[in-house]
Amino acid sequence: MLWGMDIEDKKAATGDVILRLVGPAAIWALTRLVETPKVQKALKKVDRKVDSQSKRVQKRAASNRAWLAAGAAAFAIGLSLMARAASRSK
Repeated sequence: MLWGMDIEDKKAATGDVILRLVGPAAIWALTRLVETPKVQKALKKVDRKVDSQSKRVQKRAASNRAWLAAGAAAFAIGLSLMARAASRSK
């Protein structure tokens, strides 16, 4: 079996061949697009922005540990109360 075709098939239908080639061709084109300098520059810019936001969030969380713990506890309590309310059926 070659690409889903039986060896006995003499010729695959044109539509089948096109459908088999669309996926690899799209991946190739997307790869070529991502490798362009303009897209690489944009991706680096996005990476820098995400890194700086991540560092800012970590710094704020470290300086407000008590508030973070209180928020997590409130969230857990809220979930447990909702679960209790949903399970009570009389």
